[in-house]
Amino acid sequence: MFFALGLITLDSYGLTFDEPESTRASREAWAVLTGDQDQFSQIHAIPGYYLTLDLSREAFVRGMAMLSLDLDRVTAEHAFNLILATAGLVCTYLLAWEIGRSRRAAALAMIAMAVMPAVIAHSRNNPKDVVTLVTFPLTFLLLLRAVRKPGFLRTALAAVVLGISLNTRTFSVALIPLFTLLLFIRWPVLLGQRMGQLVVIGSVAAAIAILLWPWLWLDPSLDQITRAGKIIAGQFEEPFQVLYLGELQVWTELPWHFRLFHLLAGLPLSLLLLVLVPVLAGLLGKLRRSESRELVLTGALWTGVLLAGDLIAPARYDGMRHYLMVLVGLSLLIGAGGDWLVEWLEDRQPLGLDRRGANRTGWVLVGCLIALAGWECIRIHPYQSAYLNQIASAFGGEQIDEWVEVEYWGHALKEGSEWINEHTEPNAVVFVPIAAHVAEYYLDREIESPLTAEKFNDTSRPRYLMFITRRAMYQTLMRHAETRLTPAFEIKRQRGTLLRIYRNGAPLAESSRQTLRARSPST
Repeated sequence: MFFALGLITLDSYGLTFDEPESTRASREAWAVLTGDQDQFSQIHAIPGYYLTLDLSREAFVRGMAMLSLDLDRVTAEHAFNLILATAGLVCTYLLAWEIGRSRRAAALAMIAMAVMPAVIAHSRNNPKDVVTLVTFPLTFLLLLRAVRKPGFLRTALAAVVLGISLNTRTFSVALIPLFTLLLFIRWPVLLGQRMGQLVVIGSVAAAIAILLWPWLWLDPSLDQITRAGKIIAGQFEEPFQVLYLGELQVWTELPWHFRLFHLLAGLPLSLLLLVLVPVLAGLLGKLRRSESRELVLTGALWTGVLLAGDLIAPARYDGMRHYLMVLVGLSLLIGAGGDWLVEWLEDRQPLGLDRRGANRTGWVLVGCLIALAGWECIRIHPYQSAYLNQIASAFGGEQIDEWVEVEYWGHALKEGSEWINEHTEPNAVVFVPIAAHVAEYYLDREIESPLTAEKFNDTSRPRYLMFITRRAMYQTLMRHAETRLTPAFEIKRQRGTLLRIYRNGAPLAESSRQTLRARSPST
């Protein structure tokens, strides 16, 4: 159902900030593979990285073209991302089953992940990070199977997938201490017995990761790793700012709780409740099955280790976008919580219910909590990336986009551009000071830059100013427009404004006057 609904709503999700970069990287990776290009250029922050993902995306897009499907490049790439996210749900189910040995817990973990706002948002139009929803649970699953029942094929498969994972997200190295810590706490004897096997898996995985990063070895010089380090270090020297708790802060100086805040604020309260259930049950010694305790331990360690790893990160930004893999751990906890709740009701049989009636009551209760999260995703569609739960919204005040960034990757520019195409004069000029390359993909009007007050106030032609509310990138005229002008069009969700469009004082043609009156200034 997740995949089917994703296909139905695919057109609702627009091009985002980084996608053109990933498109160029995919084409370049394919050109290097086929010999049409000798070397990688610096498209990604690290040249040639994400090779496995980039090649897979390009192969999928080319396959869709060969099948003569009527998909433009952007839609085809979004379909590829949707397939990755769907595969991530399946991998999460398999991991939950491998650890907890409960079909119910595994199913609930998968369903809960499917209604998480961040998962829905990134499953449509995130070019790089959604792959972690697949690689993290799949790698962990294969490692667990390899050490529980060792064999050549299982060991080899775990090593290959770990190597691919290291080639798709630098933070995949966290899987190694995470897995080792779980074995140390839960199966210390097994850890001692399999230490040699784990060293072999890690060594082979490292070799595969290097092999899948040909930028390191296509150039005969031996300083590529040093160059990569300088490139990465250079990224953090940029004075990049992020709006957090009402203040613009440099991304290298954001407080430790930045990621934790976005994790908690971006989850519906009903899902957070289900996260707390197994944690409390475990602390009170109410988890009877050892497999249930192992599932809760894995989910807690998964979440805790990855969040702890963020404490040493040199920079933080974009909310949960770069940290989707944490949601796998929370899904495991939700699955364990829902499973325990149904089991507890079966044992207690409240209100005179028999065991079957208690079971059904438990399913209805847990199902309603998960469905409530799904309903909140529907209400904010298609801007699930801007979701904040009720508690976060209450703290954020009446204009939450002045408190934290709710639109930071240009998704709303699709709807804004479509409004301009439909409701403005054919000779209109549009200023897009943030992510103009995204709006250009959709706009049928002339885009002008740079943005100046003199140009915008020139009434010889109708001129429009369209921007997303990423306040760290604001220019003076954008702040002036927000305080002095009335928007011709806005996109609002919850208590936040995602996009605004303003018009200069050029005389309105009669047709344009009627169109602007007919359209509500907010949606």
